[in-house]
Amino acid sequence: MRIVKSTVQTSDPETLTEPGDVCIGIDWADRDHAYHLRAPGGEIITNTFQQDPDQIQAIIGIWRE
Repeated sequence: MRIVKSTVQTSDPETLTEPGDVCIGIDWADRDHAYHLRAPGGEIITNTFQQDPDQIQAIIGIWRE
């Protein structure tokens, strides 16, 4: 897995990825965090998770699949 941290904001996610990469944007709040994930095939997944170590570990595990 290739992990790239970027603070660049762009309207074209294609400029930040290579084939097979996943792009994840996280809105980190106090309790509930929203994320927007662009999978390698272009599928967009949006959801939320709570500020809980078990939930954070679980969502990271799902993202790695």
